[in-house]
Amino acid sequence: MITILRSCIAASVALMISCVAYAQYPDRPVRLVMPWAVGGTGDILIRILANKMSQDTGKSFIVENKPGAAGRIGYQMVATTTPDGYTFVAGDGGYPMLPALSKSLPWNFDTALVPVTVYADTPYVIVVPSTSSIKTLRGLIAAAKQDPGKLHFGSSGTGGATHIASELFLQTAGVSMTHVPYKGNGDAVVGAITGVIDMLLTSVPTAMGQVRSGKLTALAVTSKTRVPALKDVPTAAEAGFEFDLSNWYGILAPAGTSTQHVDYLVQRVREALQSAQVKEAFAAQGAEPVIMSTAEHGRIIRNDVERWAKTIQAAGIKSE
Repeated sequence: MITILRSCIAASVALMISCVAYAQYPDRPVRLVMPWAVGGTGDILIRILANKMSQDTGKSFIVENKPGAAGRIGYQMVATTTPDGYTFVAGDGGYPMLPALSKSLPWNFDTALVPVTVYADTPYVIVVPSTSSIKTLRGLIAAAKQDPGKLHFGSSGTGGATHIASELFLQTAGVSMTHVPYKGNGDAVVGAITGVIDMLLTSVPTAMGQVRSGKLTALAVTSKTRVPALKDVPTAAEAGFEFDLSNWYGILAPAGTSTQHVDYLVQRVREALQSAQVKEAFAAQGAEPVIMSTAEHGRIIRNDVERWAKTIQAAGIKSE
């Protein structure tokens, strides 16, 4: 009887300690590792979200940029870190591209990182220099067909999301262009503005300001409906070419992270996304808040792995 009583007391104490620890979590800054450079779409959106979560909770959610190697440096950092609930990675639709880009990732893609939730979705926008003679999407495709490989398109880097998305566009249109990789989306936008490249397919938030200022001409957005932030820009379908593609932004955790810590973060994300402050800030960037379960996030990743593998193989792309 005494032994049973002692076991019950010990179990009760352990439960109380666990509950207290959970109530106090997080008791130090939570890092949201951004595997891309400062100023890109993912960086802008995760900072909006992190700031709101910090305001709501009085806790510290910080964004730490670890760019390089098509996102692999940042993903590897989180995949190999201690799963203590204080380090996550702010990934995007480029993450499921990695297995097809490299057969020797320094972490196990299938097991090292687990989905937490998607928090935003953005379509792409196809832009050309404002000085270009090309003014329509049909005109761009016609010019590319007339002189295969003559036109140049830019991206955030070889193997990056905008590179692969651009290749899918070219494959769908049945045309070819020469790829010019940059070190980030911002540099690629500059390349388009200055006319070094003839076309850029990038996220709406990345190019929106330059389109509005007249430095770039937007030919189409790759969504089913027009984007409020660029309401005068037609969809690809309206521009005469069926092409529907968007990029998700989500959070992943090191495998082994406590379910309680994951659930805590999911709830904070959902609360932030439901606020008028975040909705307005996302809309201003041309992004749509998305509230998604961990299971749904996992299904999207699995489906994207298969889809992007086909695109990457067809284009013969190898990450740098």
